[in-house]
Amino acid sequence: MIGLDTNVLVRYLTQDDAKQFQEASVLLLGLEKQQRSAYLSTVTLCETVWVLARAYKIDRAQIVEMFVTLLDTSLFVIEDKDAVREAVNLYRSGKGDFADYLVGIRSRNAGSVTMATFDTALHAHSDLFSAPAAALRKGKPSARGQAVRRPGDAPGPRQQA
Repeated sequence: MIGLDTNVLVRYLTQDDAKQFQEASVLLLGLEKQQRSAYLSTVTLCETVWVLARAYKIDRAQIVEMFVTLLDTSLFVIEDKDAVREAVNLYRSGKGDFADYLVGIRSRNAGSVTMATFDTALHAHSDLFSAPAAALRKGKPSARGQAVRRPGDAPGPRQQA
């Protein structure tokens, strides 16, 4: 498996630079021929959406179409693929950014009852997001001091050293 950086994925998807598109294509065809995979991290995917939307002015529907193709292509190993697919579906019809949806979904999947945000466009998805003032009213309060700590973590404000 070989990981792809955002610039390689963007060159492949946009074909805007003939030389770099050719190089990206040779890489992907070579991986396919060798029965290897191309790894796409969630960070790479978030950056790719941002570049396609902001720098290339590609509309949301086209970006969704590109990502559905990536998700359905066996060549690509996509980090947290189910969460990415769910984020693509929310991005398709929502007003928020892809990265926001992905972060909200991954936060929920990690056990968060909500993602506190000032981005009012995301509040329409109340199963994932809420205003900071409303966040404490979501779900059951958990016991204090239940956070998982790794060896070497600094003690919290209520913990004795």
